Amino acid sequence: MCEASFKPLKKAPCIPYSHVDFVRRVKAGMILLLFKYEQRELHGVFEAASDGEVNIVSSAYTSSGKQFPARVQVSRIWHCYPLSEGEFCGAIENNYFSANKFNFGLTMS
Repeated sequence: MCEASFKPLKKAPCIPYSHVDFVRRVKAGMILLLFKYEQRELHGVFEAASDGEVNIVSSAYTSSGKQFPARVQVSRIWHCYPLSEGEFCGAIENNYFSANKFNFGLTMS
């Protein structure tokens, strides 16, 4: 997941502080799906190039007036056109805990 201002070329999605615990569980080598939650779109498949960290760059994205301290460096595995939530929600239907909110950690099942 990431804020709308994230550009994949920056190689380190920025994530709000409310998700720091989730990001800290990310380990280098994990496969990640980039979900832009403001647009409700899925953007490609990435590999974590680092463990999840906090305050890698303390001033990152501060011009937006928001703080995004949780980050994971990534490398792109597969680029795809953005998928709307309506296009992928069936694949993760068991992860939804309300009408439009789902658990970010997905399993192989």
